[in-house]
Amino acid sequence: FVASLSSIREFKVDRNSLEGPISVEIWQHSDLTLFSVANNIFTGSIDSSISNASGITSLHFEGNALSGIIPTEIALLPHLLEADFSGNNFSGSVPIELCRLGEQLELLVADCGEARNGEVVELPCSCCTQCCSSMDNNKCISV
Repeated sequence: FVASLSSIREFKVDRNSLEGPISVEIWQHSDLTLFSVANNIFTGSIDSSISNASGITSLHFEGNALSGIIPTEIALLPHLLEADFSGNNFSGSVPIELCRLGEQLELLVADCGEARNGEVVELPCSCCTQCCSSMDNNKCISV
């Protein structure tokens, strides 16, 4: 249904037990400012076409089952103020390109400690404002 909409400013579907991949069609909306799918069961990866959603100020992916790498294209979002990637299964590290945004980013959250299942998760992030070691009641427990 997302592709059929002519305009989306805010897409917030937190805590709805939604599952499956995030539709790449959502990133076609350059007027999108808030994207929040926190605490669902989304799987798959974040598509690099996210950079097409140039109006985004807030990205909230926390508390899902997303995997793959965090795409460097996120750093191309000119108005990005906050991004939360915690509570997922991402690999690699938080892209250095996001760190280069400097003080523009008011909030940058990722996992870097022990995961819910006891496995060590290392998603290195040299510039995160908050580093989560685990999740409790769908909330980040800071290191």
